Amino acid sequence: MKRIALFALLLHNLCCFAQPANDDCSSAISLTMDAGLSCGETTLNVTLEAGECFTNYGGGASEVSTWYSFTATDDSSVLNFVQTNSPNCFPHISVYGPFGSATCQPTCGSSIYSALSNGDPGAHILLTSLTIGQTYMVQIVGLECGGPNDTETDFCIGIANASANGTSAGANLIDECGTAFNETTDGGYWQSGTGTGFANLDNNGATQCGTCAAGLDVPFVINNAAWNTFCALTNGTWQITVDNITNCALTGAGVQAAVFTGTTGNLNLEGSQSPVAGSWSSPVITVNAGDCAYLMLDGFAGDVCDYTVTLTNITGGCTILPIQLISFDLVEESNYARLNWEVKSEIDVNGYRIETSRDGINYIQNGFVKSNPNSFFGTEYSYLAPLTERTYYRLIKLNENGSEEELGIKYLHKTTQQGRIMMNCHPNPSSGLMTVDMTNLQESDLIYFQLFNMQGIMVWSNSIFAENSVTFDFSEIPSDQYILKLTNSESTIVEKIILKK
Repeated sequence: MKRIALFALLLHNLCCFAQPANDDCSSAISLTMDAGLSCGETTLNVTLEAGECFTNYGGGASEVSTWYSFTATDDSSVLNFVQTNSPNCFPHISVYGPFGSATCQPTCGSSIYSALSNGDPGAHILLTSLTIGQTYMVQIVGLECGGPNDTETDFCIGIANASANGTSAGANLIDECGTAFNETTDGGYWQSGTGTGFANLDNNGATQCGTCAAGLDVPFVINNAAWNTFCALTNGTWQITVDNITNCALTGAGVQAAVFTGTTGNLNLEGSQSPVAGSWSSPVITVNAGDCAYLMLDGFAGDVCDYTVTLTNITGGCTILPIQLISFDLVEESNYARLNWEVKSEIDVNGYRIETSRDGINYIQNGFVKSNPNSFFGTEYSYLAPLTERTYYRLIKLNENGSEEELGIKYLHKTTQQGRIMMNCHPNPSSGLMTVDMTNLQESDLIYFQLFNMQGIMVWSNSIFAENSVTFDFSEIPSDQYILKLTNSESTIVEKIILKK
């Protein structure tokens, strides 16, 4: 019986303290891009192989290391590392490359990142200037310095392409009220701010969150920020709720949340909470027509979690921007017209129908462009249409539920390139002031502007001599959709604009 017990003890020790396969960089574990975190990783019982790079922290301590690799699929990626235990000494993270394939041993001089992870348990590292298709090696170095969990760092690790909504400028568009949007900070997010604790989120040194130092927009440290936004088409009050926080890597950590009004370059904090382990509702905020609000979610102490976000309208009605049309342009190419448009968000959009008309009243379908399904990112589209002497072009968004929405109308009078004016109106929608930029003007051009409502009635007109840019005040014109018509001796151009007070 004693021999059996002794054999069982030896077998247990062999089982539980065997070196991990990726102790040697020649057998590095390959990380799959955008596959989420791989948890249960450890430096327990690993060694430092001959020739491996390390940072000597002195004091007679010894280093141990374990290895991973990934192939870059974009020029920027985020290395996600979440430490799930409390070792006596912090781990060191190094990234080497680029290489044609997994390389052993990478030279110390090929390091593109090297730092001691001595802050929050979660480190979310934005790696830039990567070479697409090349391999990079990741080394997690543990320190044998005695005390609790000596040499043992338990962690989750993953690699992800940088998420567009990792900054406020790329925020996901919330396009419905009362719908719980399922989201996560598991991969692709990093410290998206600057300054102390990465808490300057708008890169504006003048803004502050009440008691915060100038420039800091939230009273907590940012690790891996994810952003949402909604834009109101009517005056109203709103509330945002964050709940169903699950699948966190760190026990009891959760997320931290902040709600802002203003713009991406001038964020005004309306309320925040850190941490949020269960549920949090923002203060009731006022958002006027044409303005937007922003929600930032960040993993507390660098945690990664799943959660839901719900927008509730309190007063004014849920009239919000369902899809953000960033641009819609029309250019002449020989005997064709090229339509170019870019949208910010395409949730539940089936595609876009292009229609043409000779009179601006009766339209026929000319083509269809399939959408990028459920994209939160800015997506550009292009379509080549036939060009006759005078043609109106209308862009229609087709939703998956069968509904349609007109996004814009352009008019092109086929003529010489020198004689045709190009027009761009911004901001559009506008709460009053709108700037019209023009190109291909002749020095003596007299430009006529007319504004028509959707019933074809002219409600405003103006004329100017040639200027590259002019700003009009439409604040006295009621909120609605209009057609702005520009005419000179050679061209007529129309553009759909939206006025919102």
